[in-house]
Amino acid sequence: MIRLIWSKDFARLLQKRFGTGKRFTRAYIDYFESEHGLSLESERDWNGLSETHRMWFDFALSTNMRGRDLIRYLERYKRFRQARYLDIGCGYGGFLIAAARRGASCVGIEPDSLRAGFSRQNVADSGLPIEVHELDALEPGIEQRLGSFDVITCNDVAEHVASAPQLLANIRRLMNPRGLAYFEIPNPQCLEFVAKDGHFGLFGITLLDRADAIRYHAEHYQSEYDVGDYWRLEQYRAFFAVAGLKVKLIEPLHHPVRPISDLDPLLGELDRSRVSHPLLDAPFAAYRESLQQDRRDLSESDFRNRYLCKFWTFLATPQETVGNGQ
Repeated sequence: MIRLIWSKDFARLLQKRFGTGKRFTRAYIDYFESEHGLSLESERDWNGLSETHRMWFDFALSTNMRGRDLIRYLERYKRFRQARYLDIGCGYGGFLIAAARRGASCVGIEPDSLRAGFSRQNVADSGLPIEVHELDALEPGIEQRLGSFDVITCNDVAEHVASAPQLLANIRRLMNPRGLAYFEIPNPQCLEFVAKDGHFGLFGITLLDRADAIRYHAEHYQSEYDVGDYWRLEQYRAFFAVAGLKVKLIEPLHHPVRPISDLDPLLGELDRSRVSHPLLDAPFAAYRESLQQDRRDLSESDFRNRYLCKFWTFLATPQETVGNGQ
């Protein structure tokens, strides 16, 4: 009985901390315990999680907070009241809830059945009329099924799909002529992500091609490696252009581009994080050589976007539309 009380008190603490409802919070705790063989009955258990487990757990439960911050940010560029809004890879549903509270008609798509279920539970807790579909954003003819939208968000999705160019082409088809799309895409060359990537906390994995990344990941985790291909900034710019999207690189919401004065301390952290491994040694040596060459050759702005920016953040409009989509 005491353990049950602790568990209920802990769930209420998390609900208050993250602004989530009872159904979603309890469901996610139960899943996390089962998936990772852990017991989470108190704040002490939570604080005792490994760094990577804590990152995963807090990321999921912070969905409503992150959604609130993003929608407020996007209202600088687009009105949400009476807009049709689509969240691609809606995950745990927080962006949908935040947009619905600002007056948008909201649709979310998520290819993973487990996360789609969590999203529906979160939406149910909110009591808001939001559609969540278990659907892959690469599906042909997706615009015929869903219609068109005034605002689309696509956060941390492009690196997970089988084809980033196809994703962008489908998003263009889903946009109204004066629509706006927002993208947040991790930068595999960022010093901080090379030292410790944002998905698994592993040194150097963002420098590997996918086949080697799968092998390296399997040495640390039993779960499936669910990341696709990492692309460079210039490659994404080309993908956007081919898809018919005009893009503007903007300052990331939660992870500002680091100043050039942070370079030497970050290089020191990178070298301290280095792991010698047959799959990593050659790619890392090439990375350090390129970094030194780029430090001499690139403008400060280009260098910061290549090595000191965690997430490239884009606003996109149809190529024939000029401006911010208002």
